Amino acid sequence: MSRPIGKLEYVDPRSLWENEAKDFTPWLGEHLSELSKALGLELELVTSEEQVGSFYCDIYAREKRSGRKVIIENQLASTDHSHLGQLLTYAAGLEADIICWISPDFRDEHTLALDWLNNHTSEDVQFLGVRLRAVQIDGSNAAPLFELASAPNTFQRNAKRQTEETELGKFYLDFWKEVLERARTEKLYSGTRKSSSDNWINFGSGVSAYSYSIVFAQGNIFRVELYIDHGPGKQELNEASFEALESEKESIEKDMQIELSWQRLEHARACRIAADKLYIDRQAEKEELITWGIEMFSRMKDVFGPRIRKLPGKTK
Repeated sequence: MSRPIGKLEYVDPRSLWENEAKDFTPWLGEHLSELSKALGLELELVTSEEQVGSFYCDIYAREKRSGRKVIIENQLASTDHSHLGQLLTYAAGLEADIICWISPDFRDEHTLALDWLNNHTSEDVQFLGVRLRAVQIDGSNAAPLFELASAPNTFQRNAKRQTEETELGKFYLDFWKEVLERARTEKLYSGTRKSSSDNWINFGSGVSAYSYSIVFAQGNIFRVELYIDHGPGKQELNEASFEALESEKESIEKDMQIELSWQRLEHARACRIAADKLYIDRQAEKEELITWGIEMFSRMKDVFGPRIRKLPGKTK
């Protein structure tokens, strides 16, 4: 016996969000996972309404696996020249890698403009047009739906890229498994976290707003870092915490026995203090990288741990 089939209907997105700035942008900032699924990316919010000169970018995010900068400009109406100009202004001001324009209706001339930009700019920069729809079935509550309206030819994975990424994911799974085992053996970590196929792994510090990460960053850089993030709207507090630690830079680097990279991250909410190591072949240098990463993680916990407990933040 066949089951009843409902009727899918498209409704005006304004039935979900009346106002773009007050309703849709805050919702999207809290639900970037919905957009991530449509794009095949792993987006995390850096900040909403990021200032660029005298203008404000709707959403400033990053792609967690690659660290690429992402800007998102929203509309609840048809695309227009004004928003195209804003998109380019924010892309330049924030040096974005992925530029995403969301609208329920893309005019042909604006789709052509995105295609032209993708064909005449670096392959490292990607312009995406994302159509926003709202759908319901048999009068149910409306739900958002994101669809790609324009993207570079290289954006959607081909078979070769898919194979390469699968192999890289397998490498990360194995790599982080060994890192976690070493961290537990050396009593640096006692949790039950499982390995992942991401290019990074996080560890809590015991104080909210501060965490340690081990990361395969862009440019063949292997990094162990202290990440400072007090949360949305707390950029000044992040910078104050960073400056308090930076005032002890000489003493910290002496204790760490290595020169560190002190990154205020001007166009982001958070701040970072990192130990970086260059590598050529991650597979061939795997054991060396694990040993170095665990050693730097251990030193960071010893050196920064007592210091961050004196800074703003709640002990967990």
